[in-house]
Amino acid sequence: MDTSGIDFFIDKYKNEIDDLKTKISRVEDSENEFKLLQKIAESYYILSEQYKLRRNVTKLLNDYNEMMEAKRQSFISIEKSLSILLKNSIDVLNNAHWFIRNIGFEYDYLITHNGDIPGEIELYYSSFSPYPNRVLNILVNNISEYQRIIGFFINEAERRADYDNVFIYSEVMGDLFLFKQLLIEDLIDVNVMRYLDNAYFSYYYYDKALQNRYKVDEREVAKFGLVDTEGHNYQNVMYLILEQRGFPFFVRSMLEEKIKIMNKIYPFTINRKEFPPFRSNTHDKLYSLIKDMNIPNYDEHDKIFIKLCEWLCNMLNMAYDNKKYFRQPAQDWNAEEQMHTWMERELKIFEVYTNHKYHREAESGGGKCEHWIDTIPLEDKLVSDYENVENIKDFISSVYEKYVDQVIQYAEGKKSKYGFLIVADVRDEIKNHLIRRSPCHKCIDIKYDSEYKIWIGLFVFQALNEPPSKLNLLKTKK
Repeated sequence: MDTSGIDFFIDKYKNEIDDLKTKISRVEDSENEFKLLQKIAESYYILSEQYKLRRNVTKLLNDYNEMMEAKRQSFISIEKSLSILLKNSIDVLNNAHWFIRNIGFEYDYLITHNGDIPGEIELYYSSFSPYPNRVLNILVNNISEYQRIIGFFINEAERRADYDNVFIYSEVMGDLFLFKQLLIEDLIDVNVMRYLDNAYFSYYYYDKALQNRYKVDEREVAKFGLVDTEGHNYQNVMYLILEQRGFPFFVRSMLEEKIKIMNKIYPFTINRKEFPPFRSNTHDKLYSLIKDMNIPNYDEHDKIFIKLCEWLCNMLNMAYDNKKYFRQPAQDWNAEEQMHTWMERELKIFEVYTNHKYHREAESGGGKCEHWIDTIPLEDKLVSDYENVENIKDFISSVYEKYVDQVIQYAEGKKSKYGFLIVADVRDEIKNHLIRRSPCHKCIDIKYDSEYKIWIGLFVFQALNEPPSKLNLLKTKK
């Protein structure tokens, strides 16, 4: 049978990819590199579909191999582009949708066609958490990164009483939690009752969307399958998974229908009054410290301090789970300005999330502090000495004694009763695992200075190369 028509398109996309590769070899800025990688990923995927069509005609193994190689290159380009996004080399808030825009391509390669994870690229996600399946971790991590930003958008929309966006983003969030739940059940052998948290959160956000929809004249974007108005194809993958369960039209359903279907799939999620909180041992330690230190929670100043503590706990957990978030870049830090830039990025996102003003390098009490949220100073320090201090409790005490006066000076200058000391532990002993890495919940503390009546939150980020679980695995292999 004649394949000349297919051959024409194969040549067309191969030439297009060659042109894009030439352009990317000359690019000098991250934003253009990001855009070109996305175009390359899309072109490779289309090319793979052309090889698939030709193989259906020719039945040749070579066409199948060409198809898989094109899908593989599409996957590599996607992950490379996302690594740029995660490093905050470009605007994360305006480009966050890319975390899931191509998730259908990745699902097609990794699951539908059982593609291998290329060893020549360094994936930005942590493959050791949270599930015992590397493919699942790639997909779930991409979804979670997008959810992180969607959460900011929901909070901002609620603050502005923008019910249109509360409705839209809440339904998207519900979709994404359900998507994660379905992927978990699809890819690992689990006791479903053990992993129902995502189903609970899915219902929670569907219900939030439903409550806000009535305030915008029953705007039913969902019934057209266009909740995500930028056409992100996570819905296509959800369609495939739910089709196997007998609910192929779920993604095009109105909210009431989605909730009814949820009730059939997960009957224990409906009408649930409480939902599992995002908690960790680090947060439990924080709340214990807040209680033990008698930290008040009356005025806005108190609430900002507690919110910042919770945010920093999230950062600690993420730094442990995802080496590209903190541990990898911190290996090369030799000047505090490098840490300042990292902290500034996170605190700017905190500002978007909470609407509490972030500003840099404000003078206070005769000194200059690098970071502020409203009137609360956050002093960050890059620590490479104290090589003989192995115990984390002793390390925190030593660093606190050295810098406490500085933090108090800043807080007192703004008449604040709170301050923070954020430490990046980049000692060679930590990097080379000569000192045992401490769990996240032991890397936090809250001190109270009775003379000035100031509480100081301390958070230590350890720049180890690998978490203990990875080291144990490497030792086992040896």
